[in-house]
Amino acid sequence: GILPPIIKSLTNHPAIDGDHSKLNIVQIDAHADLRQELDGEPFSHACAAARAMDYGLKHLYQIGIRAFSKEEYERINTDDKITTFFAADILRNNAKWQKCLDSLRTIEGPVHLTIDIDGLDGSIVPSTGTPVPGGLNFWQAVEIIEALFSAPSAKVISMDINEIVPQKDTPLTQFTAAMPIWLRDKLFQKKQLMIKFFL
Repeated sequence: GILPPIIKSLTNHPAIDGDHSKLNIVQIDAHADLRQELDGEPFSHACAAARAMDYGLKHLYQIGIRAFSKEEYERINTDDKITTFFAADILRNNAKWQKCLDSLRTIEGPVHLTIDIDGLDGSIVPSTGTPVPGGLNFWQAVEIIEALFSAPSAKVISMDINEIVPQKDTPLTQFTAAMPIWLRDKLFQKKQLMIKFFL
């Protein structure tokens, strides 16, 4: 997975300054990616979040998870540095969805946002490597990004979107994946203007 090298690359970011215990990760994904290894490979895409956690992160927030092993489920329930919002819960219970958004608004410190495109529902991102039915809709992804950028004590310092497979028949997956980047840029510009205004 690309997440561990991204986290390593942030080592010298001014907001991190060599201390990954300052860093939060918000992960939109169908899969927990918390396996210690898959078929003997500890750096498999199925282990990306686990390898990122090896850096001693402050906290991992997972949203939209709906595919996980027994090992991963046990870690989710025992690791106090991991908060997981399962798709089945937040899609069927509005109170749990609001709790998810509220949790994002209370994050403090630098944030890396990682979006595995299969975290969204297959109806809007049909072209991905390991699709899982029952994902987030587009506007929920928008709400997550808005919640992060509205968090008064959080600062999104980096972002990635991954697991996109080129599609010949329709550009739907690529277009859907591009929209969060556009939204991030708009919200970043807005937040910078607000900071300048208050200064």
